Amino acid sequence: MIKQLLQDYVSDLTGRNDIVIDVPPNPEMGDYSCAVAFQMAKEQRRNPLEVARELIAAMERSRPRLVERITNAGPYINFFVDGEAFAREALGTILSQDRGYGTLPPTGKRVIVEHTSVNPNKPLHMGGARNSILGDSVARLLRAAGYEVEVENYIDDLGIQFAEVFWGILQFGDTPEEKYDHFLGKLYIRVHETLTPELEGEIKRLNKEMEDPSSPHSAMARAIVERCVMAQLSSLKTLGIGFDILVWESDIVHAGLFDETFELLGESEDIVTEDDGPLTGCLVMKLGRVFPNMTNPDKVLIRSDGTPTYTAKDIALQMWKFGLLSRTLLYRTWDGTTMTSDNDGEPMDFGNADMVINVIGSEQSYPQEVVKRSLKLLGFDEQSEQSHHLAYEFVTLPDDSFSGRRGTWIGYTLDDVLSAGRAKALEAVTQRRSELTDDERGRIADVISAGSIRYNIARYAPEKKIVFRWDDALNLEGDSCPYVEYAHARCCAILRKAAGTYDHAACTFSYTHPKEWELVKALSEYPDVIASAAADKRPHYVTKYVNDISLKFNSFYNDLLVIGSDNEANRLALVDATRTVLANALRVLGIEPLEEM
Repeated sequence: MIKQLLQDYVSDLTGRNDIVIDVPPNPEMGDYSCAVAFQMAKEQRRNPLEVARELIAAMERSRPRLVERITNAGPYINFFVDGEAFAREALGTILSQDRGYGTLPPTGKRVIVEHTSVNPNKPLHMGGARNSILGDSVARLLRAAGYEVEVENYIDDLGIQFAEVFWGILQFGDTPEEKYDHFLGKLYIRVHETLTPELEGEIKRLNKEMEDPSSPHSAMARAIVERCVMAQLSSLKTLGIGFDILVWESDIVHAGLFDETFELLGESEDIVTEDDGPLTGCLVMKLGRVFPNMTNPDKVLIRSDGTPTYTAKDIALQMWKFGLLSRTLLYRTWDGTTMTSDNDGEPMDFGNADMVINVIGSEQSYPQEVVKRSLKLLGFDEQSEQSHHLAYEFVTLPDDSFSGRRGTWIGYTLDDVLSAGRAKALEAVTQRRSELTDDERGRIADVISAGSIRYNIARYAPEKKIVFRWDDALNLEGDSCPYVEYAHARCCAILRKAAGTYDHAACTFSYTHPKEWELVKALSEYPDVIASAAADKRPHYVTKYVNDISLKFNSFYNDLLVIGSDNEANRLALVDATRTVLANALRVLGIEPLEEM
């Protein structure tokens, strides 16, 4: 709040839009500081100290009312705020806006976030779960930042991986004795154990047949995929993750979206059919002609046998997302909250995005760059600029990687980890809260289990590799979901104890202790954290923030008396504001705030 105010103020005064407001390491140096004098002095070839003094003189003539004084420490400009006025503004805003605090004004922009998009031939393991948690957290962040967000799950139901499972069902039957996605995952392993060159050719022919909507195998394959996806989504639902729309590759093919995309691509002189060499008969995008620094200047779009590559399909999908195709998809209800594409459905308002974010592993950086460049090559410069690949690194096992073919995911599926997490959380809750009913303890365990998995994935920067370890996944202490939940529950307990005596409307918002003031300032920064995390697409900014708030609150509460103190009303208001901010931030992370633990 105050950081944004100061940023806007200094920007208006200097005409710069690159202003950064920091918190000095020593409170005696000020509450906030700015190094703009360094930048201006360098550009103007002047003494930074002289520039800083000139800026301060100008600032003093129109100082914001929340700023008590402005000084300099060398070329650094330091702001000292009026504590009582600032606390009244900050906490008053938090308490009046409640659940709306931290939600930014509408942007009028629609963003499509595609995430999960796992092959429909196995359960989600913790590697795939990282994609889902990252994507869902980014979608929640963008909604909080004022965007209209459409969340999509692209189902590759015509890929060779599913064709292998489909062949297995035709050979061995469809008689699962376990959750359907787990059954298919083990069948996939079984098929790979029997693969021969002749069998690979048979599976490729089956895959080609699946693309023909008149084939009896087409409808059968779709039914199997839908059953698998339903099982996968039931696991994600436990984490509070859902989708607005499921988009199926087969629907895109049958609706002619690929055909229209290839017609547009064929009009470009930089996309040619090779006449000789190893790519004879292939339709190739000559990216090197326009983008000389591309790692691989030639990208095959259509193979010599007439089948499109994955990248070609991704280009068509990206074109549809931006509403750049005249043909469109039809839709029907999948369940009560999710829609699905269906060529026998009805027209609806999906796609037509202003920005597209594809949450895909970092190993797909080159194909995603090709998708982005292809839009520019076709003349869609703005859509190219608004195409974002949110790359993330894999989750690996300590001594191996997750492999569907080798079955290393067995024992590490999202279902397995959720079950283990619930058992550990239930044991801890039972030991500490024996007075609760079984249902009450079970609900707390469910929230802690799902929240811990989400938090422990979201707290890593996307580009950081994660080694899956059970102690980390089920962490109930330190920088963790339970630690933040405990701080929130403690706030709720204090407010319950003060019920009937606390009225924040009567508060004076007077705080003199450093730990009170430190918490007030930190709470005021929540909207800035949301804005920054949404702009950078980094949910770990929020996990870091809520952990910091929890630390500051616990330090405040452990050192200072709240109920019964001389400053009781004001401290209760501070507890209430902390509760609000922690709850709102947890919801942005997809975690339900608990009122008791």
